[in-house]
Amino acid sequence: MLAKVSILIASLAVLGSATAFVQEDQPAEKVFKNISTFKGAPARDLMPAMRYMSSSLKVKCTFCHEEQNFAGDNKKEKQTAREMIEMTNGINKTYFEGKQRVTCNSCHNGHNEPSRLPAIEGLNPRHKRIETSVTPGNLIGRYASLVGGDFKSLQLTGTRTDEKGTATCEVVQAAPNKFRAKFGEIITGYNGTVAWASFSGHAFPMWGDNAVQVARAGRTFRTQESFARYEKLTISGRETVDGKSCLVARGSIPTDHVQEELYFEEKTGLLLRVATYTESPLGPIPTFVDYDDYRKVGAVLIPFKITATNEEGEVTTYKFTSATPDVDVDDSMFAQPGN
Repeated sequence: MLAKVSILIASLAVLGSATAFVQEDQPAEKVFKNISTFKGAPARDLMPAMRYMSSSLKVKCTFCHEEQNFAGDNKKEKQTAREMIEMTNGINKTYFEGKQRVTCNSCHNGHNEPSRLPAIEGLNPRHKRIETSVTPGNLIGRYASLVGGDFKSLQLTGTRTDEKGTATCEVVQAAPNKFRAKFGEIITGYNGTVAWASFSGHAFPMWGDNAVQVARAGRTFRTQESFARYEKLTISGRETVDGKSCLVARGSIPTDHVQEELYFEEKTGLLLRVATYTESPLGPIPTFVDYDDYRKVGAVLIPFKITATNEEGEVTTYKFTSATPDVDVDDSMFAQPGN
């Protein structure tokens, strides 16, 4: 009831007079005060338009209007709203023959600030804001002490499952950042400098963003030094992963042209997710990797389940059945075949 009364009061505040309720066929500027964008529109359409904007941005009337003077122009949000309405009207007129195709909700989708990020099921980039004395250094230090330090090399065997099916896989990692992964006929690797891929005996170097993705796929998070490349680490909020409450640390790796978020479970201190936002000329590209089923292997904890979700929402799951630390490896196995 109170909500209905508030809406009624807000409506009366911008009406020229109470008799405007029966003047719905008149132009909006004849009935309401200080009309700009909706000049010439029927008065009956103004309040539904206000309600639509409120719903699209999930804000109250006073987000744009002065509480004691709804017709006033002292809030910049009101002028911004007028400009955005003109913009969407212009887009629809120019590109969609005047049909209503682009709206407030097209960009805002329930937020007062539109997101530049494509939506991926399972990833929420807008975390719950919190006040905490915990620092990213605290989270990283706790995690590093839990997983038990680094290893010289590690061999993992198991299965890799994606939309095409399941194949056996073998992953070999060597400190500090070399790795080789084989699943079916496909092999990818990184020798610390060059990323490459091989398929059916044909090997080729990777470059640009593809090379960065391959190189970063072999990362391990074991010691505090493993996180040294991040700049401007901050706590961005609290988020839930598979029902587990996490504190999220956000930082950037400028050389990789990415911003990343590290999800540390509050209860255990383990790293459960790394969300990556890769810069592009049109906006950031979101992907994320989840780590689960941590088990002790020698002196370190290893996630035996790794789930990677790409920008199209496609999921690849690695389930390892065995892990052998400190295996004998030769640097040549990380080099592109044929070199």
